[in-house]
Amino acid sequence: MAATIKNPVSTSSSSTSSFTNEWTYDVFISFRGVDTRFGFAGYLYNALSSKGIKTFFDDEELQKGAEITPNLVKAIHQSRIAIVVFSENYASSRFCLDELATIMERSKDKGTLVLPVFYKVDPSNVRHLIGSYREAFDKHEERFKNEKDKIERWRLALKRAADLSGSHFRTDTYRYEYEFVGDIVQEVSKRINRTLLHVADYPIRVKYRVQEVNLLLDFESNKGVGMVGIYGIEGIGKTTLARAVYNSIADQFESLCFLADIRESLTKHELEQLQERLLYESIGEKDIKLWNVNKGIPIIKSRLSSRKVLLILDDINKSEQLKALAGELDWFGPGSRIIVTTRNQDLLRRFGIARTYEVESLSYKEARELFSWHAFKKKELLNPDFLNILDRVLRYCKGRPRYLETISSDLFGKTVWECFSTLRNLEIPSYKPERGETICKSKEKEEAHVHKYVTIVVIIEADMYEYEDVRFTGLYEGFMNRSFRIQEQTPFILLKEHLAEEFGIPVIYQRLWLSIPTGQQSRYIPLTPEQETQPVSTHPNEFQ
Repeated sequence: MAATIKNPVSTSSSSTSSFTNEWTYDVFISFRGVDTRFGFAGYLYNALSSKGIKTFFDDEELQKGAEITPNLVKAIHQSRIAIVVFSENYASSRFCLDELATIMERSKDKGTLVLPVFYKVDPSNVRHLIGSYREAFDKHEERFKNEKDKIERWRLALKRAADLSGSHFRTDTYRYEYEFVGDIVQEVSKRINRTLLHVADYPIRVKYRVQEVNLLLDFESNKGVGMVGIYGIEGIGKTTLARAVYNSIADQFESLCFLADIRESLTKHELEQLQERLLYESIGEKDIKLWNVNKGIPIIKSRLSSRKVLLILDDINKSEQLKALAGELDWFGPGSRIIVTTRNQDLLRRFGIARTYEVESLSYKEARELFSWHAFKKKELLNPDFLNILDRVLRYCKGRPRYLETISSDLFGKTVWECFSTLRNLEIPSYKPERGETICKSKEKEEAHVHKYVTIVVIIEADMYEYEDVRFTGLYEGFMNRSFRIQEQTPFILLKEHLAEEFGIPVIYQRLWLSIPTGQQSRYIPLTPEQETQPVSTHPNEFQ
């Protein structure tokens, strides 16, 4: 069954963070004190700290109680990476098991990277509760026989952690422990030194959306490859969300690639060059020159099929782009995740991407806050003289963050009259055309809205048959005024297909209406299926 999450209209985030500095610690080390405090875990802490890596290494004071302390929980939540040192007696400590369960739950909810280290124990002993781990759990089950939920929480946390890719200290692989510690420090350094992407100056509501997308990415299922589609209209914040998701989960992957603005890139580059960019960004491959897409596909598969990859394909608008860059799940290694952003929900459906997320417009309160941050560098609009300006901008932008950011930033530092002049130059009206509002208020439009239909009002002037411009106003999360130059004999039905590809409005959900000029007024009539087959150059009188 397809999984689709749609944002509720409430919930707002007004943080001005770009999600790049949310951690107090780079690393949290979980370990069994009696086994490794004065040995391996202590050496690891010292090696990390000497490299300038901020590491939380709890002292004995925090472990005096039977329960995990609030300070430890806080430290886990504030750490970017958690290293869990599984040693012989780790499972005998309920304190360690509580700590581990908290770490794994944080990993699931917030994407914290967990690096298991198996120090002189076999991973299968941890995963399947063998040896000392079996003995420890037998004692726990006897002691907590009336707390089965607690036992199951510990058991699940051990299994999930042991299933992750980690480091195993064995004497046949490492002669000295310092070599093993050095490899772990190198891996941590590689993860935390990655460059994060800028998200937004004022990421209103973005944190909440990131949490929703991360749920769809389903990090509990670490063995398979997952794909998630993010869709929505132009300027609604799909790319911003994709960048924020990338930042929140990048540490969990071996290879990363964010291919931005693919729709635009293909006006300048061929698909082969995008394949080259994918190989360069994910594995640093510089020397491959691809002359055709079919040559690139087996190379991508052979280089990436054993690696855990995070791939973002931003602003896809054609299925051949997906086929060339992520045609099959087995091109990528276990645990990989592919995120596709597009205006076209139908494209995701045709490609078989069942898990999708719709980015919806900001609420009035959220849009007003975003306007205030960009126009006045404050959360609240305090000067009542600007309320008319605010109203005009919000009406025009219809909750689309990109439009709000662009227009509001242009008003910063200006007087009221300068703002009015700027909006006039941008052709932003005092109110929206009544044409669209008339249709929107009609009973048929209201019923259509329930079914997510989109009314396209095609403007046909009396002399339209003498030229090749078609203008339309789309009522879909706000107005979209567009003009197209198309062939005179193009039927209206092909205009629908153009809208489906350009704006992601599936043909099945479109309803075409005509605006027929009658003197100083205009009449609106719906096109019948038969009329949709007629060319756009048909004289308006023929639709009377």
